[in-house]
Amino acid sequence: MADKKRTIQDGYEVIQAVKLGGSEIILAKNENNADAPYIVSDCHWNRALCCEFHQDVMGGKDFLEVMKLFAHRLSERVISLETERETRGIPFQTLTAADCQPIKDVDLEGRVVVIKPESLAPEFRSIDYQLALCTGGFGASPTARGRAVFCQNLISGESTQCDRSDIAGTLPDEHLPDWARINLDALRKPAEKETESETAKPLDKEQFWQMIDDARETADGWKDMFDPLVDALSLLEEPDIIRFKQIYNEYQDLAYKGKLWAAASLINNGCSDDGFIDFRAWLIAQGKDVYMDALASPDSLANVAAVQAFKDMPSREYHAAASFEAMSYAANDAYKRKLGNDADIFDAINNPLLTDQEFADMASEITYAADIDEKWTGFYIEWADPLAELKKRCPKLYTLLNGEEPTVAAQSALQKPNEKESVLEKIKQDREGKQEKQHSDTQKSKTQKPKKDGQEH
Repeated sequence: MADKKRTIQDGYEVIQAVKLGGSEIILAKNENNADAPYIVSDCHWNRALCCEFHQDVMGGKDFLEVMKLFAHRLSERVISLETERETRGIPFQTLTAADCQPIKDVDLEGRVVVIKPESLAPEFRSIDYQLALCTGGFGASPTARGRAVFCQNLISGESTQCDRSDIAGTLPDEHLPDWARINLDALRKPAEKETESETAKPLDKEQFWQMIDDARETADGWKDMFDPLVDALSLLEEPDIIRFKQIYNEYQDLAYKGKLWAAASLINNGCSDDGFIDFRAWLIAQGKDVYMDALASPDSLANVAAVQAFKDMPSREYHAAASFEAMSYAANDAYKRKLGNDADIFDAINNPLLTDQEFADMASEITYAADIDEKWTGFYIEWADPLAELKKRCPKLYTLLNGEEPTVAAQSALQKPNEKESVLEKIKQDREGKQEKQHSDTQKSKTQKPKKDGQEH
C-alpha cells in the first residue's frame, strides 16, 4: 500500500520538507494551478490551535527556480543557527544520563533538569538547549499520574513543556557552567516574587466566575463565549485548568434540583436528563448572580434578558433556547491546547485539587428555595397536560413564555386522581343499584300469581 501523500493549503502536495530551527521549510506542487504549480513556504505548528500555518509563501512555474529558492532558505536557516551558536560563545557539548543525577523518586520542581538529546531536534542537541529550570507540572512529581513538566530554558528564558520521560536527569547547581549559574539566579528571583503575588494563588471560585463574565462580555453574549473562554483557560497553568473544571462540575451538581428542572422544562419546551445538563451549563454561563438567584427562586429566570428574548422566537423547540452543551467542554479543549491532543482532563480530575473546605464554601454560599427539591423529571410524565403544574411552580415564567392562563384541560389534569376515585365510586354505585334491582325483581316474581289462559298479558 502506497504511503499517503501529504497535502497542505490550496491542495498542494508536499515534495520535500525539512524541519530546521523550529519550523519546517516545504517544497510543494499543485499541477492544477497554472500560475504557480510549485511553491516554497515556512510551515509553523500552532500548538494552541492544533493546526499548521504557512508564512513567506512564494511560487512559480519554473521548478528549478523554486527549487533554488527552497535550497536558499535551507542555507539561510543553517547560517542563522551557526551565527546564534557563535554569538553565545558556548562550547559545543551534549549531556547524557551519565552526566546527571537520576530522577527516580525525585520532585523536579525548582531543580535544573537536563533534556535528553534524542528528545530534541538534531540542531538543538547541545548543552545550551538541554539545561532548563523546572517550574512545575504534574510530571514534576514522581507520584502524580500526569506527565507534563514545565520548564524555562537557561539560555533564553523561554517557557517550554516536555514529558517526564524526556528528562535525562538533574544537574546540581555546583556542576553548572558559569553562564548557566548566572542565568539560573536571574530566573529564580522573579519566581520567588511570583509566589507572593496574586497571580500565584490557585484559581478559586471567584476567579472562576470572573472568567465566565469576561468571556461573555468579550463575545457580547453567551452564545459566542466558548472560544474566548477556551483562549483564556489555555493561558492558565495545568493545575488551574483542572481546578476550573472541578469547580464547574461542582456548580453543575449543586444545581441538580427538581424545581429548577421544572423551570428548564418551561423555558426549553421540555427537558430530558441530558437536556438538564445542558441547561445548567447555560445557567452557569449567565454568571454568578443569575445562577444564585435561580437557585433561590427558579421563577426569577423570567427576569433574565436572555430568557425574555426567547418569548419572541417563532418556535421554542428543544435545544433552541437555554441550552449550552459546548460550555461543558471548555476546560477539556483548553487542556488539550496546553498539553497536546492526547491529553485527557478526565484522567486528571480524578485527583481533586480542591480542598474539602473549598467544596464546603461553594455550597454554603448558595441559598436554596424552600421547595427547590420538589420532584420533577422533565416533560415526560404521566399527566396529559403538565402546563398547569409548571404554572403552579413557576408562574412568572409561564406567563412570560405562554402569555395565557392554563387551559381547562390543563387545570383538570391535576385532578385526575380524584376523578379516578369518582369513577370508581360511580361504578360501585351502579353495581349496587343493579344488584338491588335484580333482588327486587326476583322477589316480585315470586309473589305474582300465574296468569290463566286467555288473560291479557
